[in-house]
Amino acid sequence: MIPQQQEISAQVWICHDCGGHDPKSCGCAGATAYSELAAKREQDRVRAKAYRERKAASRDAPVDKIGEMPTAEEAEESFQETLYDQACLFLERMTGETRQRLFAYLCTKYNVAIIEAKVATS
Repeated sequence: MIPQQQEISAQVWICHDCGGHDPKSCGCAGATAYSELAAKREQDRVRAKAYRERKAASRDAPVDKIGEMPTAEEAEESFQETLYDQACLFLERMTGETRQRLFAYLCTKYNVAIIEAKVATS
């Protein structure tokens, strides 16, 4: 059996400002990193504050920018107009046989006589 040789490599830290070999004893790298971190944290605080102010402004919109709610009578009138328009569209799309069945049902349900108008074709 051939003995294997293992190589152990170690990374050596060297300060680029003072040339120190120990990061714990070098004061220049720590001070630079701390000042950069403090500047970044301050920038994040300013950005977060501006974001909160924008959100608060949009959330607390003045009432005059919001449309007025219709009264119950206006809402019901609008709803009835929509129903009428939809019913007219349904009647236009129905075949003659389906329309006659609907009219017969309405006559019996509401006890109303529908007069059938015949249009003379010339």
